[in-house]
Amino acid sequence: MKNKKILFLAAAMLLGAGSLASCGNGNKGGNSIKVWAAKDDQAFLGQVAEKFKAAYPEYANANIELAITEEPDVPAALKTDLAGSADVFHFAGDQLGELVSTNYLYGIPAALTANIGIDSAVLEAGKVGGNQYGIPFTPNTYFMYYDASVYSAEDVKSLETMMAKDVGDYTYNFGFDVANGWYLQSYFFSAGCTIFGESGEDATKGIEPKDKGLDVAKWIWDVYNGPNKDKYYRGSADAQCGISVAACVTGTWSAGTIAKNMADNGGTYACAPLPKLTIAGQEYEWKSVGDYKHIGVNAVTKAPELAATFAAYLANAESQALRYTLRGTAPTNAQTASDDSIEWDASIVAQTEQLNHTFKQPTIYGNQGFWDASTAFGSDLSTAAKSEIADYFDSFVNTIVEA
Repeated sequence: MKNKKILFLAAAMLLGAGSLASCGNGNKGGNSIKVWAAKDDQAFLGQVAEKFKAAYPEYANANIELAITEEPDVPAALKTDLAGSADVFHFAGDQLGELVSTNYLYGIPAALTANIGIDSAVLEAGKVGGNQYGIPFTPNTYFMYYDASVYSAEDVKSLETMMAKDVGDYTYNFGFDVANGWYLQSYFFSAGCTIFGESGEDATKGIEPKDKGLDVAKWIWDVYNGPNKDKYYRGSADAQCGISVAACVTGTWSAGTIAKNMADNGGTYACAPLPKLTIAGQEYEWKSVGDYKHIGVNAVTKAPELAATFAAYLANAESQALRYTLRGTAPTNAQTASDDSIEWDASIVAQTEQLNHTFKQPTIYGNQGFWDASTAFGSDLSTAAKSEIADYFDSFVNTIVEA
């Protein structure tokens, strides 16, 4: 995909956040920091740390300690021991509101992010009350991988068309983690529903309008129990996509695995935006959550200047290009995205196209128990009688409202 420039449609992806926390000021102090990131990011961080020391002579002797903490585990770790936690860490965009409202994030000075190559509209996604609490380093959404020797570019525009195809030696036509709340919310938003009101912050609102929500519940039930039930792989299909599954929904983090699966099994690796869904006889664009992953700094870091400078360095053009080379991570940095020397994987291009069809994820899911409730709802529908769908839907909505 050489010479294909990537456009970041950040305006459609900006997230609301919780109440404003004061901007961290701290003194410069300290020449030692700890950095948390996922296991697969450790090699990247090690290289960037050395480049950082070379670029900033004043930090040539800094001690940058690397440690493994996966992004979903960061909030709990900070809550357990903020002072003992890392100075710099990665976190998911849906955690921004909570981390700001609990005063866990340091306000990164604007001077550090002004000229690193990330557009102001993208940087806005990491701001609350005008303060930069997160530096967006990659879009965090999902799209579709598929075997182009089975499906044509026209086939993959519609899930109904894909489910009607003969997929040859594949066991399953299509795989997705149906009951995972991160994906499950998308069916409701795609059908025109709201969750927790138009703002996504009204705990008195459930899933509205109810009739469309119920249509979606019936569609989910049909995935488990309908005529195509044996053609769906209902779970995280990343590892099986290209082996037993002809197409699947996931993100850029699975590109290497799926490309290898396709190559090893004679398939043709391809990616595309999500196919259209037909719910209650009406076709809808399948929307995905519009989100970013961020780099943050601990509010009580003893080395605020070093930590914030390193956090910004992690997101500059050179670092994001290296991250893509080592990890296949899509950049947010416009300078990186317009680098004609980079051959972009098909997954990066598909993700960028998918960003035209996203929704804003509500900011109060955690407080309302949405994640556990949505998983239970999907599980309930998998074994429910058709006559029980409405009752399970009402129970799901009542649970997240009454929380």
